[in-house]
Amino acid sequence: MINKFTMAVYNHAPVCVQNAMCGWAGRRYIKIRYGGEFDKWAAFYAESSKWSAAQLMEYQREQVGLLIRECFDSVPYYSERWKQAGLSPDDFHDLPDLAKFPYTQKEDLFRESERMLSTQYDRRSLIKGMTGGSTGMPLVRYMTKGECQRHYAIVWDRMRQGVSRGDRYAAFQGKEIVPASQDKPPFWRENRPCNQRLYSMRHLSPEKLRFYAESLMEEPFVYYQGYVSFMSVVAEYMAERGLVPSPAPKAVFCTSEQLTTSCRRLFETAWKTRVWNEYGQGERCALIQECPEGNHHVQMDYGVVEFEPVAREGEYLLAEIICTSFILHAAPLVRYRIGDRVVIDETAVCPCGRPGPVIKAIRGRIGEYILTPDGRKYPHISLIVDMLRNVRRVQVVQERQDEIIVRVVPFGDYSDKDEQYAARCFQERIGGGIMVRMERVQDLERLPNGKVLSVINRIPGHSRNHLCGPED
Repeated sequence: MINKFTMAVYNHAPVCVQNAMCGWAGRRYIKIRYGGEFDKWAAFYAESSKWSAAQLMEYQREQVGLLIRECFDSVPYYSERWKQAGLSPDDFHDLPDLAKFPYTQKEDLFRESERMLSTQYDRRSLIKGMTGGSTGMPLVRYMTKGECQRHYAIVWDRMRQGVSRGDRYAAFQGKEIVPASQDKPPFWRENRPCNQRLYSMRHLSPEKLRFYAESLMEEPFVYYQGYVSFMSVVAEYMAERGLVPSPAPKAVFCTSEQLTTSCRRLFETAWKTRVWNEYGQGERCALIQECPEGNHHVQMDYGVVEFEPVAREGEYLLAEIICTSFILHAAPLVRYRIGDRVVIDETAVCPCGRPGPVIKAIRGRIGEYILTPDGRKYPHISLIVDMLRNVRRVQVVQERQDEIIVRVVPFGDYSDKDEQYAARCFQERIGGGIMVRMERVQDLERLPNGKVLSVINRIPGHSRNHLCGPED
């Protein structure tokens, strides 16, 4: 269990003990993710991957019908809301009938998370987690162990092409596994049960990036996985110096953030490998897979994704995705507006043969860097946002290298103490002498397409992600 005491013990322990503690956590993850029902669902998804479009749509129809009836019977939020709208389970006959049911918004998850739990499950048995907060809005979510195992079964069947469980890999995520005060390598820790090396996101200064590069060049990792913004800092450093891992990894899997064309090009150049884009969320409501042809496809046996037209991008359709998950029954999500968009070629048929619309691009979560006074690039604020109290949404704006402005959309009971705590969290986690100025706002700054960046950097001469430019 992670709390202030265990983190204090971890931060003051020698590296060998920290590696052992990472391994303990790794064994726990293995048991939760790959025990119990994992093999059953792995066999199911191996079989359903061969289904025709007609079989997948029939499965979707059956699953949605069962889910709607479950929600009416045992989920107070949906039952009350749908009854008020004059709906009953008999109003669903086929997939087009989903449009009769109202959307579930992110604000609903904030306000009604307890009433969105099914009464058929003992809350004490559920796994509590947080979404990534990549848009400054982390959400508490609940799953059963079986639902978690079902999710990872399809991830390994569809989303990890060319690699296997147990392969050695490098992880570039937001976990705080190296104390900020550490000034000498290694700037990573080993999770040996998962055969994983976890790199620190808090030590990305020019003089320390040399050790990241050397580590990747010396260790024969089978694949890399992680945040686009984090990996791009390391890849840019290596590309500029002609440093190439040998042997090259078989694949790079980009998670949590939008992969732009320029970032893909950077990773392919720096690491001499194939880059795979994947789309998923902490809410577990939809999976979109990149195929070998470079197109993207919805995993239709994971859930239903509706496409609501927004605009045209030349010959393509820009659409918002509305998700209904088959994975979740303890805390269901029906017609959930996650806020992300996709670009669809309505006339294309993908040579890979996968059914459903051909998605050319995902217009999702984009991030910029915080530049610290000591020269580091801090790419992701999700872990900090997860720690805050009584806040609805958060956004960081930087106009000077020694200061950040933290904009907070507060809940009604947000206090001066909460604000002081938030400022302290950002100052301590980012480090490097950064100053923090807090601002309470009614809403956050948005891009023209309505999306919210978690970090906006306006320092003169700074361009988003450098070699990884804006959406292209």
